[in-house]
Amino acid sequence: MKKVVVLLLSLILILAGCSSKDTVSNTPKSERLKTESEIKIKEIDNVDLMGRTGLTVGYADAIPGNEKDHYTIMTRKKDDIRIWLYFLKNQQSELEYMSEIQFNIANGSDGFDASIDSSKDYIAGTIMDKAFGLFTNMNKKIETAKKLLDLSEESLKSLPYYEEFASLKYDKSEEAMNVLINLVYFNYYPDVEYKDKRLFEKNGKLLMRFDDTGDNNKWLMSYGAEFRKFDDSEFTLEQDATKRKEQIQLLTFDVYQLLNGKQTQTAYGEYAQKAVDWYLKAKNQKQINPEKVLKLYNEALENPESESVTNKFREKIAPLLKQSEETMGEAGPPNELLPEVRLKAVQNNFLWTKVEVLEFANESYKTGRSLRLTAIYDHKSAEWYLDDIEILEAADRPFLLTWEEVEKYAALKGLEIQKSDEQLDAQFFEFSVLNDNQMYGEGSILKIDRNNGLISFVSIPEEDEESEDSEDPEDIDSTIENQSADESTVTNSNTGKTNFSALKDYEGKWKDANGIYFLTIENIAGNTADIWLDICSNNCAQIKSVEAVALDLSNNTVSHHYNDDGWGNSGDFTLTLQPNGIVVIINGNEVSLSQ
Repeated sequence: MKKVVVLLLSLILILAGCSSKDTVSNTPKSERLKTESEIKIKEIDNVDLMGRTGLTVGYADAIPGNEKDHYTIMTRKKDDIRIWLYFLKNQQSELEYMSEIQFNIANGSDGFDASIDSSKDYIAGTIMDKAFGLFTNMNKKIETAKKLLDLSEESLKSLPYYEEFASLKYDKSEEAMNVLINLVYFNYYPDVEYKDKRLFEKNGKLLMRFDDTGDNNKWLMSYGAEFRKFDDSEFTLEQDATKRKEQIQLLTFDVYQLLNGKQTQTAYGEYAQKAVDWYLKAKNQKQINPEKVLKLYNEALENPESESVTNKFREKIAPLLKQSEETMGEAGPPNELLPEVRLKAVQNNFLWTKVEVLEFANESYKTGRSLRLTAIYDHKSAEWYLDDIEILEAADRPFLLTWEEVEKYAALKGLEIQKSDEQLDAQFFEFSVLNDNQMYGEGSILKIDRNNGLISFVSIPEEDEESEDSEDPEDIDSTIENQSADESTVTNSNTGKTNFSALKDYEGKWKDANGIYFLTIENIAGNTADIWLDICSNNCAQIKSVEAVALDLSNNTVSHHYNDDGWGNSGDFTLTLQPNGIVVIINGNEVSLSQ
Protein backbone atom coordinates (compact mmCIF):
# COMPACT_ATOMS: atom_id res chain seq x y z
CA MET A 1 0.00 0.00 0.00
CA LYS A 2 2.63 2.50 1.11
CA LYS A 3 5.09 1.86 -1.68
CA VAL A 4 2.52 3.30 -4.06
CA VAL A 5 2.59 6.46 -2.01
CA VAL A 6 6.31 6.76 -2.73
CA LEU A 7 5.81 6.23 -6.48
CA LEU A 8 2.98 8.73 -6.92
CA LEU A 9 4.43 11.40 -4.67
CA SER A 10 7.74 11.18 -6.46
CA LEU A 11 5.94 11.60 -9.77
CA ILE A 12 4.07 14.75 -8.73
CA LEU A 13 7.06 16.64 -7.38
CA ILE A 14 8.38 17.59 -10.80
CA LEU A 15 10.88 20.37 -10.74
CA ALA A 16 10.06 24.03 -10.71
CA GLY A 17 10.95 25.75 -13.92
CA CYS A 18 9.73 23.22 -16.47
CA SER A 19 9.25 25.49 -19.45
CA SER A 20 6.02 25.45 -21.39
CA LYS A 21 8.08 26.04 -24.53
CA ASP A 22 9.89 22.72 -24.21
CA THR A 23 8.71 19.97 -26.54
CA VAL A 24 9.90 16.50 -27.44
CA SER A 25 9.11 14.02 -30.15
CA ASN A 26 8.56 10.99 -27.93
CA THR A 27 4.91 10.68 -28.90
CA PRO A 28 3.09 10.91 -32.22
CA LYS A 29 1.85 14.42 -32.96
CA SER A 30 -1.88 14.97 -33.21
CA GLU A 31 -3.09 17.44 -35.81
CA ARG A 32 -5.07 20.33 -34.46
CA LEU A 33 -8.80 19.62 -34.60
CA LYS A 34 -10.34 22.56 -36.42
CA THR A 35 -13.96 21.52 -36.89
CA GLU A 36 -16.42 19.39 -34.96
CA SER A 37 -16.51 16.93 -37.82
CA GLU A 38 -12.85 16.10 -37.15
CA ILE A 39 -13.51 15.17 -33.51
CA LYS A 40 -13.99 11.42 -33.23
CA ILE A 41 -15.10 11.36 -29.59
CA LYS A 42 -17.27 14.17 -28.25
CA GLU A 43 -18.19 12.52 -24.95
CA ILE A 44 -17.16 9.45 -23.01
CA ASP A 45 -18.74 8.12 -19.82
CA ASN A 46 -16.86 6.41 -17.00
CA VAL A 47 -17.85 2.94 -18.16
CA ASP A 48 -16.24 3.33 -21.58
CA LEU A 49 -13.39 5.41 -20.17
CA MET A 50 -12.59 2.62 -17.73
CA GLY A 51 -12.77 -0.04 -20.44
CA ARG A 52 -10.44 1.90 -22.73
CA THR A 53 -7.96 3.50 -20.28
CA GLY A 54 -8.25 1.70 -16.93
CA LEU A 55 -9.23 5.01 -15.30
CA THR A 56 -12.38 6.67 -14.00
CA VAL A 57 -13.06 10.35 -13.30
CA GLY A 58 -15.83 11.02 -10.80
CA TYR A 59 -17.34 14.10 -9.21
CA ALA A 60 -18.46 14.21 -5.58
CA ASP A 61 -20.64 16.81 -3.90
CA ALA A 62 -19.62 18.11 -0.50
CA ILE A 63 -20.24 15.75 2.40
CA PRO A 64 -20.33 16.99 6.03
CA GLY A 65 -16.92 16.37 7.55
CA ASN A 66 -15.30 15.78 4.15
CA GLU A 67 -13.43 18.09 1.79
CA LYS A 68 -15.42 20.42 -0.42
CA ASP A 69 -16.66 19.39 -3.84
CA HIS A 70 -13.97 17.45 -5.63
CA TYR A 71 -13.13 15.21 -8.58
CA THR A 72 -11.78 11.71 -8.15
CA ILE A 73 -9.25 10.30 -10.61
CA MET A 74 -8.77 6.60 -9.94
CA THR A 75 -7.00 3.64 -11.50
CA ARG A 76 -8.90 0.38 -11.89
CA LYS A 77 -7.63 -3.20 -11.90
CA LYS A 78 -8.38 -5.17 -15.07
CA ASP A 79 -10.32 -7.93 -13.29
CA ASP A 80 -12.56 -5.33 -11.68
CA ILE A 81 -13.11 -3.63 -15.03
CA ARG A 82 -14.07 -6.95 -16.61
CA ILE A 83 -16.84 -7.51 -14.04
CA TRP A 84 -18.11 -3.92 -14.29
CA LEU A 85 -18.28 -3.98 -18.07
CA TYR A 86 -20.05 -7.32 -18.08
CA PHE A 87 -22.91 -6.10 -15.89
CA LEU A 88 -23.08 -2.57 -17.25
CA LYS A 89 -23.06 -3.57 -20.91
CA ASN A 90 -25.26 -6.64 -20.77
CA GLN A 91 -28.64 -4.87 -20.76
CA GLN A 92 -30.09 -7.26 -18.18
CA SER A 93 -32.66 -4.84 -16.79
CA GLU A 94 -32.53 -5.50 -13.05
CA LEU A 95 -28.87 -6.45 -12.97
CA GLU A 96 -27.87 -3.55 -15.15
CA TYR A 97 -29.84 -1.12 -12.99
CA MET A 98 -28.31 -2.42 -9.77
CA SER A 99 -24.81 -2.39 -11.26
CA GLU A 100 -25.23 1.15 -12.53
CA ILE A 101 -26.28 2.42 -9.12
CA GLN A 102 -23.27 0.81 -7.47
CA PHE A 103 -20.92 1.98 -10.21
CA ASN A 104 -22.09 5.56 -9.77
CA ILE A 105 -21.51 5.29 -6.03
CA ALA A 106 -18.01 3.92 -6.60
CA ASN A 107 -17.13 6.74 -8.98
CA GLY A 108 -18.45 9.66 -7.03
CA SER A 109 -21.28 10.79 -9.29
CA ASP A 110 -23.90 10.85 -6.55
CA GLY A 111 -21.83 12.40 -3.79
CA PHE A 112 -20.03 9.34 -2.48
CA ASP A 113 -16.61 7.93 -3.21
CA ALA A 114 -16.82 4.33 -2.09
CA SER A 115 -13.80 2.05 -1.98
CA ILE A 116 -13.38 -0.49 -4.73
CA ASP A 117 -13.43 -3.15 -1.98
CA SER A 118 -17.04 -2.38 -1.16
CA SER A 119 -17.90 -2.33 -4.86
CA LYS A 120 -16.34 -5.73 -5.43
CA ASP A 121 -18.13 -7.13 -2.40
CA TYR A 122 -21.39 -5.82 -3.80
CA ILE A 123 -20.74 -7.37 -7.19
CA ALA A 124 -19.60 -10.69 -5.72
CA GLY A 125 -22.49 -10.72 -3.29
CA THR A 126 -25.76 -9.04 -4.16
CA ILE A 127 -25.52 -9.02 -7.96
CA MET A 128 -24.01 -12.49 -8.21
CA ASP A 129 -26.72 -13.83 -5.94
CA LYS A 130 -29.38 -12.24 -8.12
CA ALA A 131 -27.79 -13.68 -11.23
CA PHE A 132 -27.22 -17.24 -10.05
CA GLY A 133 -29.43 -17.63 -7.00
CA LEU A 134 -28.56 -17.57 -3.32
CA PHE A 135 -25.94 -20.14 -2.36
CA THR A 136 -24.91 -20.89 1.20
CA ASN A 137 -22.22 -23.40 0.27
CA MET A 138 -18.85 -21.66 -0.13
CA ASN A 139 -17.59 -24.10 -2.75
CA LYS A 140 -20.71 -23.44 -4.76
CA LYS A 141 -20.09 -19.73 -4.38
CA ILE A 142 -16.55 -20.07 -5.73
CA GLU A 143 -17.81 -22.15 -8.63
CA THR A 144 -20.38 -19.45 -9.35
CA ALA A 145 -17.68 -16.76 -9.35
CA LYS A 146 -15.67 -18.76 -11.90
CA LYS A 147 -18.74 -19.06 -14.11
CA LEU A 148 -19.23 -15.31 -13.85
CA LEU A 149 -15.66 -14.60 -14.96
CA ASP A 150 -15.99 -16.97 -17.90
CA LEU A 151 -19.27 -15.37 -18.93
CA SER A 152 -17.88 -11.86 -18.62
CA GLU A 153 -14.81 -12.65 -20.73
CA GLU A 154 -16.94 -14.09 -23.53
CA SER A 155 -19.44 -11.25 -23.36
CA LEU A 156 -16.82 -8.51 -23.59
CA LYS A 157 -15.62 -9.75 -26.96
CA SER A 158 -18.68 -8.11 -28.48
CA LEU A 159 -17.59 -4.64 -27.30
CA PRO A 160 -16.46 -2.33 -30.15
CA TYR A 161 -13.33 -1.50 -28.13
CA TYR A 162 -12.57 -5.03 -26.89
CA GLU A 163 -9.04 -4.91 -28.34
CA GLU A 164 -8.34 -1.73 -26.36
CA PHE A 165 -9.62 -3.41 -23.20
CA ALA A 166 -7.61 -6.58 -23.85
CA SER A 167 -4.42 -4.55 -24.26
CA LEU A 168 -4.92 -2.28 -21.22
CA LYS A 169 -1.63 -1.38 -19.55
CA TYR A 170 -1.95 -0.58 -15.86
CA ASP A 171 1.39 1.26 -15.78
CA LYS A 172 0.15 3.54 -18.55
CA SER A 173 -3.08 4.15 -16.62
CA GLU A 174 -1.04 5.23 -13.61
CA GLU A 175 1.18 7.40 -15.77
CA ALA A 176 -1.84 9.08 -17.39
CA MET A 177 -3.18 9.89 -13.94
CA ASN A 178 0.20 11.32 -12.96
CA VAL A 179 0.27 13.55 -16.05
CA LEU A 180 -3.05 15.06 -14.97
CA ILE A 181 -1.91 15.53 -11.37
CA ASN A 182 1.32 17.20 -12.46
CA LEU A 183 -0.64 19.62 -14.64
CA VAL A 184 -2.50 20.81 -11.55
CA TYR A 185 0.56 20.75 -9.31
CA PHE A 186 2.66 22.91 -11.61
CA ASN A 187 -0.09 25.38 -12.23
CA TYR A 188 0.48 26.47 -8.61
CA TYR A 189 4.15 25.60 -7.94
CA PRO A 190 6.09 26.88 -6.04
CA ASP A 191 3.27 28.39 -3.97
CA VAL A 192 2.19 24.99 -2.68
CA GLU A 193 2.78 22.86 0.40
CA TYR A 194 2.52 19.08 0.60
CA LYS A 195 1.59 17.60 3.99
CA ASP A 196 -0.09 14.38 5.13
CA LYS A 197 -0.88 13.24 1.57
CA ARG A 198 -2.53 16.59 0.87
CA LEU A 199 -1.46 19.42 -1.41
CA PHE A 200 -2.32 22.94 -0.27
CA GLU A 201 -1.93 26.38 -1.70
CA LYS A 202 0.11 28.68 0.53
CA ASN A 203 -3.15 30.29 1.69
CA GLY A 204 -4.23 26.93 3.10
CA LYS A 205 -6.72 26.05 0.37
CA LEU A 206 -6.77 22.34 -0.39
CA LEU A 207 -5.90 21.41 -3.98
CA MET A 208 -5.49 17.63 -4.00
CA ARG A 209 -5.44 14.62 -1.71
CA PHE A 210 -3.86 11.24 -2.39
CA ASP A 211 -5.56 8.04 -1.22
CA ASP A 212 -3.93 4.61 -1.47
CA THR A 213 -5.94 2.78 1.16
CA GLY A 214 -7.88 0.57 -1.24
CA ASP A 215 -6.85 -1.73 -4.06
CA ASN A 216 -6.64 1.22 -6.45
CA ASN A 217 -4.79 4.53 -6.38
CA LYS A 218 -6.76 7.73 -6.51
CA TRP A 219 -6.36 11.47 -6.27
CA LEU A 220 -9.11 13.73 -5.02
CA MET A 221 -8.81 17.09 -6.78
CA SER A 222 -10.71 20.12 -5.57
CA TYR A 223 -13.45 21.58 -7.76
CA GLY A 224 -11.61 24.89 -8.20
CA ALA A 225 -8.24 23.40 -9.18
CA GLU A 226 -6.96 24.55 -12.56
CA PHE A 227 -4.54 22.99 -15.03
CA ARG A 228 -1.16 24.29 -16.18
CA LYS A 229 -1.19 26.58 -19.22
CA PHE A 230 1.15 26.32 -22.17
CA ASP A 231 2.15 29.22 -24.44
CA ASP A 232 -0.46 28.65 -27.11
CA SER A 233 -2.73 26.10 -25.49
CA GLU A 234 -4.70 25.81 -22.27
CA PHE A 235 -7.32 23.58 -20.74
CA THR A 236 -10.18 25.90 -19.81
CA LEU A 237 -12.75 24.29 -17.55
CA GLU A 238 -16.47 25.02 -17.59
CA GLN A 239 -18.15 26.40 -14.47
CA ASP A 240 -20.73 23.62 -14.35
CA ALA A 241 -19.42 20.71 -12.28
CA THR A 242 -20.80 17.96 -14.51
CA LYS A 243 -19.37 19.57 -17.64
CA ARG A 244 -16.01 19.88 -15.90
CA LYS A 245 -16.03 16.19 -15.15
CA GLU A 246 -16.82 15.41 -18.80
CA GLN A 247 -13.93 17.64 -19.93
CA ILE A 248 -11.48 15.87 -17.61
CA GLN A 249 -12.75 12.49 -18.84
CA LEU A 250 -12.02 13.46 -22.45
CA LEU A 251 -8.59 14.84 -21.58
CA THR A 252 -7.80 11.64 -19.64
CA PHE A 253 -8.68 9.56 -22.69
CA ASP A 254 -6.40 11.54 -25.00
CA VAL A 255 -3.49 11.50 -22.52
CA TYR A 256 -3.75 7.71 -22.24
CA GLN A 257 -3.87 7.43 -26.05
CA LEU A 258 -0.70 9.46 -26.46
CA LEU A 259 1.21 7.51 -23.79
CA ASN A 260 0.40 4.36 -25.76
CA GLY A 261 1.65 5.85 -29.03
CA LYS A 262 -1.81 6.49 -30.47
CA GLN A 263 -3.50 9.58 -31.91
CA THR A 264 -5.82 11.85 -29.94
CA GLN A 265 -9.54 11.72 -30.67
CA THR A 266 -11.15 14.56 -28.68
CA ALA A 267 -11.33 18.34 -28.81
CA TYR A 268 -8.54 18.51 -26.25
CA GLY A 269 -5.99 16.64 -28.34
CA GLU A 270 -3.69 19.63 -28.88
CA TYR A 271 -3.51 20.40 -25.18
CA ALA A 272 -3.05 16.71 -24.33
CA GLN A 273 -0.13 16.52 -26.78
CA LYS A 274 1.64 19.48 -25.20
CA ALA A 275 1.03 18.10 -21.73
CA VAL A 276 2.43 14.67 -22.56
CA ASP A 277 5.42 16.16 -24.40
CA TRP A 278 6.20 18.32 -21.37
CA TYR A 279 5.84 15.38 -19.00
CA LEU A 280 8.01 13.01 -21.04
CA LYS A 281 10.77 15.57 -21.51
CA ALA A 282 10.84 16.05 -17.76
CA LYS A 283 11.10 12.29 -17.38
CA ASN A 284 14.14 11.89 -19.68
CA GLN A 285 16.68 13.81 -17.63
CA LYS A 286 20.01 12.82 -16.12
CA GLN A 287 19.83 11.36 -12.64
CA ILE A 288 21.68 12.16 -9.44
CA ASN A 289 23.05 9.69 -6.90
CA PRO A 290 22.96 10.04 -3.10
CA GLU A 291 26.72 10.79 -2.96
CA LYS A 292 26.25 13.82 -5.19
CA VAL A 293 23.33 15.08 -3.06
CA LEU A 294 25.48 14.84 0.07
CA LYS A 295 28.31 16.67 -1.71
CA LEU A 296 25.93 19.54 -2.48
CA TYR A 297 25.00 19.66 1.21
CA ASN A 298 28.62 19.79 2.39
CA GLU A 299 29.33 22.54 -0.13
CA ALA A 300 26.34 24.49 1.20
CA LEU A 301 27.68 24.21 4.79
CA GLU A 302 30.98 25.69 3.60
CA ASN A 303 29.30 28.30 1.42
CA PRO A 304 25.64 29.10 2.18
CA GLU A 305 25.50 31.23 -0.98
CA SER A 306 26.39 28.25 -3.16
CA GLU A 307 24.83 28.35 -6.61
CA SER A 308 23.89 24.68 -6.23
CA VAL A 309 21.04 25.32 -3.77
CA THR A 310 17.61 26.90 -4.19
CA ASN A 311 16.33 29.93 -2.29
CA LYS A 312 14.05 27.59 -0.38
CA PHE A 313 17.06 25.64 0.91
CA ARG A 314 18.94 28.84 1.81
CA GLU A 315 15.99 30.03 3.87
CA LYS A 316 15.84 26.73 5.75
CA ILE A 317 19.58 26.35 6.39
CA ALA A 318 20.18 29.96 7.50
CA PRO A 319 18.74 29.68 11.06
CA LEU A 320 20.48 26.33 11.53
CA LEU A 321 23.86 27.84 10.59
CA LYS A 322 23.20 30.67 13.02
CA GLN A 323 22.52 28.12 15.79
CA SER A 324 25.79 26.39 14.97
CA GLU A 325 27.70 29.66 15.20
CA GLU A 326 26.10 30.65 18.51
CA THR A 327 26.69 27.25 20.16
CA MET A 328 30.17 26.54 18.78
CA GLY A 329 28.80 23.70 16.68
CA GLU A 330 26.79 21.94 19.39
CA ALA A 331 23.51 22.83 17.67
CA GLY A 332 22.61 23.50 14.08
CA PRO A 333 22.73 21.29 10.98
CA PRO A 334 24.20 17.78 11.30
CA ASN A 335 27.92 17.96 10.58
CA GLU A 336 29.28 14.57 11.69
CA LEU A 337 27.48 12.44 9.14
CA LEU A 338 28.17 8.77 8.45
CA PRO A 339 27.51 8.09 4.76
CA GLU A 340 29.72 5.00 5.03
CA VAL A 341 27.13 3.52 7.40
CA ARG A 342 23.91 4.64 5.72
CA LEU A 343 23.42 6.84 2.71
CA LYS A 344 20.43 5.88 0.62
CA ALA A 345 17.66 7.29 -1.52
CA VAL A 346 14.39 6.99 0.39
CA GLN A 347 12.37 8.50 -2.46
CA ASN A 348 13.68 8.75 -5.98
CA ASN A 349 12.49 9.46 -9.49
CA PHE A 350 13.61 11.22 -12.62
CA LEU A 351 13.12 14.79 -11.37
CA TRP A 352 13.58 14.77 -7.64
CA THR A 353 15.27 12.60 -5.07
CA LYS A 354 15.34 12.44 -1.28
CA VAL A 355 18.29 10.82 0.47
CA GLU A 356 18.88 9.87 4.10
CA VAL A 357 22.14 9.91 6.04
CA LEU A 358 22.74 9.47 9.77
CA GLU A 359 24.53 11.32 12.56
CA PHE A 360 25.05 9.00 15.57
CA ALA A 361 24.64 9.94 19.21
CA ASN A 362 27.75 10.24 21.40
CA GLU A 363 28.59 10.67 25.08
CA SER A 364 28.54 14.47 24.88
CA TYR A 365 26.02 16.59 22.99
CA LYS A 366 25.09 14.48 19.94
CA THR A 367 21.64 12.95 20.35
CA GLY A 368 21.38 11.00 17.10
CA ARG A 369 19.67 12.50 14.06
CA SER A 370 18.59 11.50 10.58
CA LEU A 371 19.24 14.05 7.87
CA ARG A 372 17.00 13.98 4.81
CA LEU A 373 17.98 16.05 1.80
CA THR A 374 15.85 16.71 -1.27
CA ALA A 375 17.38 17.63 -4.62
CA ILE A 376 15.39 18.74 -7.67
CA TYR A 377 16.24 18.93 -11.35
CA ASP A 378 16.04 22.28 -13.15
CA HIS A 379 14.78 21.83 -16.68
CA LYS A 380 16.22 25.11 -17.92
CA SER A 381 19.77 24.76 -16.65
CA ALA A 382 19.84 20.94 -16.87
CA GLU A 383 21.35 20.86 -13.37
CA TRP A 384 20.41 19.43 -9.97
CA TYR A 385 19.90 21.74 -7.00
CA LEU A 386 19.56 21.09 -3.29
CA ASP A 387 16.01 22.18 -2.43
CA ASP A 388 15.01 21.01 1.05
CA ILE A 389 16.41 19.79 4.37
CA GLU A 390 14.64 17.77 7.06
CA ILE A 391 16.21 16.83 10.41
CA LEU A 392 14.61 14.01 12.43
CA GLU A 393 15.62 13.29 16.02
CA ALA A 394 16.31 9.61 16.72
CA ALA A 395 13.95 9.84 19.69
CA ASP A 396 11.15 10.56 17.22
CA ARG A 397 12.37 8.49 14.27
CA PRO A 398 14.66 5.66 15.46
CA PHE A 399 17.44 4.49 13.11
CA LEU A 400 16.69 0.75 13.52
CA LEU A 401 20.30 -0.06 12.68
CA THR A 402 21.11 -3.39 11.10
CA TRP A 403 24.08 -5.51 12.19
CA GLU A 404 25.76 -4.82 8.84
CA GLU A 405 25.54 -1.08 9.56
CA VAL A 406 27.01 -1.61 13.01
CA GLU A 407 29.96 -3.47 11.47
CA LYS A 408 30.54 -0.56 9.07
CA TYR A 409 30.49 1.91 11.97
CA ALA A 410 32.91 -0.20 14.00
CA ALA A 411 35.30 -0.32 11.05
CA LEU A 412 35.26 3.48 10.87
CA LYS A 413 36.26 3.60 14.54
CA GLY A 414 39.04 1.07 13.98
CA LEU A 415 37.25 -1.71 15.84
CA GLU A 416 37.27 -5.40 15.04
CA ILE A 417 34.09 -6.79 16.59
CA GLN A 418 32.18 -10.02 17.02
CA LYS A 419 28.46 -10.18 17.65
CA SER A 420 27.45 -11.90 20.89
CA ASP A 421 25.65 -15.18 20.47
CA GLU A 422 22.74 -14.13 22.67
CA GLN A 423 20.98 -10.80 22.22
CA LEU A 424 18.84 -10.03 25.27
CA ASP A 425 17.30 -6.73 24.18
CA ALA A 426 15.90 -5.91 20.72
CA GLN A 427 16.94 -2.27 21.12
CA PHE A 428 20.65 -3.11 21.38
CA PHE A 429 23.31 -5.14 19.60
CA GLU A 430 25.87 -6.55 22.02
CA PHE A 431 29.37 -7.38 20.78
CA SER A 432 32.95 -7.97 21.89
CA VAL A 433 36.06 -6.03 20.82
CA LEU A 434 38.78 -8.21 19.26
CA ASN A 435 41.58 -5.64 19.02
CA ASP A 436 43.16 -2.89 21.11
CA ASN A 437 41.72 0.55 20.48
CA GLN A 438 42.31 4.01 21.95
CA MET A 439 38.78 4.04 23.38
CA TYR A 440 37.96 0.39 23.92
CA GLY A 441 40.46 -2.25 24.99
CA GLU A 442 40.62 -5.77 23.60
CA GLY A 443 38.10 -8.00 25.34
CA SER A 444 35.65 -5.18 26.11
CA ILE A 445 31.98 -6.06 25.79
CA LEU A 446 29.98 -3.21 24.27
CA LYS A 447 26.46 -2.56 23.15
CA ILE A 448 25.13 -0.11 20.59
CA ASP A 449 21.68 1.43 20.71
CA ARG A 450 19.98 0.55 17.41
CA ASN A 451 17.79 3.64 17.73
CA ASN A 452 20.50 6.32 17.89
CA GLY A 453 23.93 4.66 17.45
CA LEU A 454 25.22 5.35 20.98
CA ILE A 455 27.88 2.85 22.11
CA SER A 456 28.24 2.01 25.82
CA PHE A 457 30.08 -0.53 27.96
CA VAL A 458 28.61 -3.79 29.14
CA SER A 459 31.89 -4.96 30.71
CA ILE A 460 35.56 -4.01 30.45
CA PRO A 461 38.81 -6.01 30.80
CA GLU A 462 39.96 -6.66 34.37
CA GLU A 463 43.01 -4.41 34.16
CA ASP A 464 40.77 -1.45 33.37
CA GLU A 465 38.20 -2.10 36.09
CA GLU A 466 40.53 -0.79 38.84
CA SER A 467 41.02 2.56 37.12
CA GLU A 468 39.77 5.43 39.31
CA ASP A 469 38.46 7.21 36.22
CA SER A 470 36.32 4.25 35.17
CA GLU A 471 32.60 4.51 35.59
CA ASP A 472 30.68 1.55 36.94
CA PRO A 473 29.24 -0.23 33.84
CA GLU A 474 26.12 -1.10 35.83
CA ASP A 475 25.52 2.63 36.37
CA ILE A 476 25.96 3.19 32.63
CA ASP A 477 23.52 0.38 31.84
CA SER A 478 21.02 1.76 34.32
CA THR A 479 21.31 5.27 32.86
CA ILE A 480 20.86 4.09 29.30
CA GLU A 481 17.92 1.85 30.16
CA ASN A 482 16.18 4.58 32.18
CA GLN A 483 16.73 7.08 29.38
CA SER A 484 15.30 4.62 26.88
CA ALA A 485 12.26 4.00 29.08
CA ASP A 486 11.65 7.74 29.48
CA GLU A 487 11.79 8.38 25.74
CA SER A 488 9.51 5.51 24.79
CA THR A 489 5.89 6.28 23.94
CA VAL A 490 4.96 2.58 23.78
CA THR A 491 3.26 0.70 26.59
CA ASN A 492 3.63 -3.08 26.57
CA SER A 493 1.34 -5.54 28.36
CA ASN A 494 0.89 -9.32 28.40
CA THR A 495 3.62 -11.71 29.37
CA GLY A 496 3.99 -13.68 26.13
CA LYS A 497 7.02 -13.05 23.94
CA THR A 498 7.18 -12.71 20.18
CA ASN A 499 10.46 -13.81 18.65
CA PHE A 500 11.80 -12.49 15.34
CA SER A 501 10.60 -15.38 13.19
CA ALA A 502 7.11 -15.28 14.73
CA LEU A 503 6.74 -11.55 14.14
CA LYS A 504 7.67 -12.08 10.50
CA ASP A 505 4.53 -14.20 10.20
CA TYR A 506 2.44 -11.06 10.79
CA GLU A 507 4.15 -8.93 8.13
CA GLY A 508 1.90 -7.59 5.38
CA LYS A 509 -1.65 -6.29 5.00
CA TRP A 510 -4.62 -7.05 7.26
CA LYS A 511 -8.25 -5.98 7.18
CA ASP A 512 -11.55 -6.60 8.92
CA ALA A 513 -14.47 -8.53 7.43
CA ASN A 514 -16.36 -5.34 6.53
CA GLY A 515 -13.51 -3.69 4.61
CA ILE A 516 -13.38 -0.71 6.98
CA TYR A 517 -10.14 -1.23 8.92
CA PHE A 518 -6.87 -1.78 7.02
CA LEU A 519 -3.62 -2.54 8.85
CA THR A 520 -0.12 -2.84 7.39
CA ILE A 521 2.92 -4.21 9.25
CA GLU A 522 6.26 -3.45 7.61
CA ASN A 523 9.98 -2.86 8.23
CA ILE A 524 10.35 -5.57 10.86
CA ALA A 525 13.65 -5.33 12.73
CA GLY A 526 14.05 -7.67 15.68
CA ASN A 527 10.86 -7.30 17.69
CA THR A 528 9.97 -3.86 16.32
CA ALA A 529 7.89 -2.97 13.28
CA ASP A 530 6.25 0.00 11.55
CA ILE A 531 2.45 0.05 11.71
CA TRP A 532 -0.04 1.80 9.40
CA LEU A 533 -3.73 1.80 10.30
CA ASP A 534 -6.31 3.19 7.86
CA ILE A 535 -10.00 3.53 8.71
CA CYS A 536 -12.67 3.92 6.05
CA SER A 537 -15.75 5.96 7.00
CA ASN A 538 -18.62 7.73 5.24
CA ASN A 539 -18.63 5.06 2.53
CA CYS A 540 -14.87 5.60 2.30
CA ALA A 541 -15.30 9.25 1.40
CA GLN A 542 -13.19 9.88 4.50
CA ILE A 543 -10.01 7.87 5.12
CA LYS A 544 -8.39 8.24 8.54
CA SER A 545 -4.72 7.26 8.54
CA VAL A 546 -2.50 6.55 11.55
CA GLU A 547 1.22 5.91 11.21
CA ALA A 548 3.35 4.52 14.05
CA VAL A 549 7.06 3.87 13.67
CA ALA A 550 9.18 1.17 15.35
CA LEU A 551 6.62 -0.15 17.81
CA ASP A 552 7.95 -2.84 20.14
CA LEU A 553 5.87 -6.02 19.75
CA SER A 554 8.08 -8.28 21.86
CA ASN A 555 5.20 -8.84 24.30
CA ASN A 556 2.56 -9.51 21.63
CA THR A 557 0.65 -6.37 22.62
CA VAL A 558 1.46 -2.70 22.11
CA SER A 559 -0.47 0.51 22.78
CA HIS A 560 0.16 3.76 20.96
CA HIS A 561 -1.11 7.34 21.13
CA TYR A 562 -1.38 9.27 17.85
CA ASN A 563 -1.78 13.02 17.47
CA ASP A 564 -3.33 13.24 14.00
CA ASP A 565 -5.28 10.80 11.83
CA GLY A 566 -5.06 13.05 8.78
CA TRP A 567 -8.24 14.86 9.80
CA GLY A 568 -6.92 16.60 12.91
CA ASN A 569 -8.08 13.92 15.38
CA SER A 570 -5.94 12.31 18.10
CA GLY A 571 -6.55 9.00 19.82
CA ASP A 572 -5.18 5.69 21.03
CA PHE A 573 -5.05 2.16 19.74
CA THR A 574 -3.95 -1.17 21.16
CA LEU A 575 -2.76 -3.96 18.87
CA THR A 576 -2.61 -7.59 19.98
CA LEU A 577 -1.05 -10.43 17.99
CA GLN A 578 -3.05 -13.64 18.27
CA PRO A 579 -2.39 -17.12 16.81
CA ASN A 580 -5.10 -16.73 14.16
CA GLY A 581 -5.06 -13.01 13.50
CA ILE A 582 -4.75 -9.53 14.99
CA VAL A 583 -7.11 -7.67 17.32
CA VAL A 584 -7.10 -3.86 17.32
CA ILE A 585 -8.87 -1.71 19.89
CA ILE A 586 -9.03 1.88 18.66
CA ASN A 587 -10.79 4.54 20.70
CA GLY A 588 -12.82 1.85 22.46
CA ASN A 589 -13.81 -0.13 19.34
CA GLU A 590 -12.50 -3.70 19.14
CA VAL A 591 -11.93 -5.12 15.64
CA SER A 592 -10.58 -8.50 14.48
CA LEU A 593 -8.32 -8.47 11.42
CA SER A 594 -7.21 -11.20 9.05
CA GLN A 595 -5.07 -11.44 5.91
